[in-house]
Amino acid sequence: MRASEEPWVVLEGSWWKLNPNQPDFRPKRSSKMLIGQGDAREVPTRDLLGNKRGGADLGALSPGPS
Repeated sequence: MRASEEPWVVLEGSWWKLNPNQPDFRPKRSSKMLIGQGDAREVPTRDLLGNKRGGADLGALSPGPS
């Protein structure tokens, strides 16, 4: 996955499948707007994908690679 304007799914014949070039919506580790800006008492311990959070980051997903 990488940042892009690609759709999440593509049609193959009459059925859909996940796009291998799907966009990556995780915030960048260098993002000062989202990273460490939450209240640690209110942020869930895991993100939407079930990954353990490393801090009080805002958003549904933990930060991606740099």
